[in-house]
Amino acid sequence: MTEWTIWPTITANGLVGAESEPWWFARTNVTVADSWDTEPDVDTYYLKHPWLAGYQDEPRPFMEDQVATWFAREIKQLERLARHPPHPNLVRYYGCRVRKSRITGALLGRLPDDNLQNHAQSGKSVNGEPFLAALASAIEHLHNAVGRVHNDIQPLNIMVGPDGTPTLIDLGAAGRLSNRMV
Repeated sequence: MTEWTIWPTITANGLVGAESEPWWFARTNVTVADSWDTEPDVDTYYLKHPWLAGYQDEPRPFMEDQVATWFAREIKQLERLARHPPHPNLVRYYGCRVRKSRITGALLGRLPDDNLQNHAQSGKSVNGEPFLAALASAIEHLHNAVGRVHNDIQPLNIMVGPDGTPTLIDLGAAGRLSNRMV
């Protein structure tokens, strides 16, 4: 694994993103999930790293700044989610993997490698009403308990379990729930 120096940094004041992050963004403490010397159990956990492959055509300074900012934003939302009781249809967050005060990954609950898009494209179906009720329950939990909106609900961000239950993932675009939608 390559360690990039652009990742969000943990300081005494909390989480800091890229250089352009506003001062208020740095006020999030992070949960440190494990030591660097051990690998997580791959049957139980998924170690999510910042994804760089989609930005290879972008200028390097833009890429480094954006990826660090987006990953820091997702960690911040996951930390907020972790302050509340877990919901069976939302991704579980166990904390960050940290090395040399840099966040190198987020430790998440392991889910099947089957998102709703792939599930449908392979000809599989879901039991519509229970599936939608479980998904609505996850969204309601995000809204009412956590005070957040997902902002990126799409088939790629809904994992389908072996029993056909959905799990909502990828909180990188999540934001504060407000009365006014723009």
